Amino acid sequence: MIFCNIPVLRRFLVLVPILMLGLLGNVPAQDDDDGPPAVHIRERMMQVKKIKLIGVLDMDEVTAEKFFVKYNLAQNNIEEAHKALDGTLTELQQAIAANETARIKELTDKSLKNHAALQEAVGNMFTSVRSVLSEVQFAKLIVFESRFQEEVRRRLMEMNRERRRDRDDDDKPKKRRQ
Repeated sequence: MIFCNIPVLRRFLVLVPILMLGLLGNVPAQDDDDGPPAVHIRERMMQVKKIKLIGVLDMDEVTAEKFFVKYNLAQNNIEEAHKALDGTLTELQQAIAANETARIKELTDKSLKNHAALQEAVGNMFTSVRSVLSEVQFAKLIVFESRFQEEVRRRLMEMNRERRRDRDDDDKPKKRRQ
């Protein structure tokens, strides 16, 4: 008995190199080993996300190539919107700590604009890739994007709980065996 579906396996073997070429296009020219761990984690998460997308959307070669060109561009725009929002929120936290009332008002308005820009970037991503996907694939993408984010949040919370638990266990005095 054969345990794999040959057409799916063939499609996977064709699409993985395409995806890898797309991923290699995002690698910086210099070795970034001493960059912040969050950047490496985010890059790894995007790689996993793209691999899962190939399986979920069940795309042929041509569709996958067109999809990832548009998807990668849109993801870059989303990332830029995230960075702008994060920067504004950092400034806002500093203004709150310094009790700078006038600056707080300005930065609050700016953060609302950045939130709207982020939502617009996400909407633009869906709009741009919709033209290359079937309606079923597009529906699967919408569900996948939402579920993937939920899963990442859930796993991060679990990791934080485990770290806290490990830290608390390390802080407790060890009982001596007698």
